[in-house]
Amino acid sequence: MEWIKIEDKFPNEDELVWLYSENTKCIFLGSRVYLDNEGWFWSSIDSGTYLYKGLISGDCSIDDLDVTHWMPLPKPPSNE
Repeated sequence: MEWIKIEDKFPNEDELVWLYSENTKCIFLGSRVYLDNEGWFWSSIDSGTYLYKGLISGDCSIDDLDVTHWMPLPKPPSNE
């Protein structure tokens, strides 16, 4: 997988992905969220990850992060 520039495409709302900030050179887990009356924000994971309905998920904190790129997470292995 390769990094996707946010100018080219955004991840789906609330989709947990790898995020990258070119300014801080940091990589972290997070998502893009919409808050009523406030608009779009990036959130970062603030605890461990877990499986929820077959997807990797986690509890996030809303931040105004300087995200420049993102990458989807790999699909978790199936239990079949």
